[in-house]
Amino acid sequence: MTFSYTQLAQYLACPLRYRYRYLDGWQEKETRAGLLFGRAFEQALAALFRREDPGCALFEAWSQYKNSPLEYPKSETWDQILEQGIHLLTRFVQDDRVQIRNPRRNLQIKFTHPIGNGNEFVSYIDAIGQLDGERSVIDWKTTGARYPDQPAGLLALDPQLVCYS
Repeated sequence: MTFSYTQLAQYLACPLRYRYRYLDGWQEKETRAGLLFGRAFEQALAALFRREDPGCALFEAWSQYKNSPLEYPKSETWDQILEQGIHLLTRFVQDDRVQIRNPRRNLQIKFTHPIGNGNEFVSYIDAIGQLDGERSVIDWKTTGARYPDQPAGLLALDPQLVCYS
């Protein structure tokens, strides 16, 4: 059997929901705008590092959900989230802190690790590249909240990366 961080998080949050999804095979339709926007933004970043138009990629990926009944945070709209995404992309490009060599190989990387009895743990890393000139494992986040500067705060904030380590 293959295990992942998402499976572990689902089980810890609600064992019955885990059972329905992973053992019984039920598929829940994703309606959270933030999660779907995050996926669209990742596509825009991939386009940027492939030297394609990231704004166009963001618009195309996010447009798939324009007429979908999504759950928006804080009464936001599809248009407001797109505008925030364009602003975020602009800042990302202006800051020029992240470099990804060979984006076709170093974006969305799948790792598997055997954990015994024929089982394995799978993880997906968003990118391996350089952040401010230092080789780094990168996990994109599109939240509007500010992240703590201290490592202890970051570890408490993102159990996914702790699990991967």
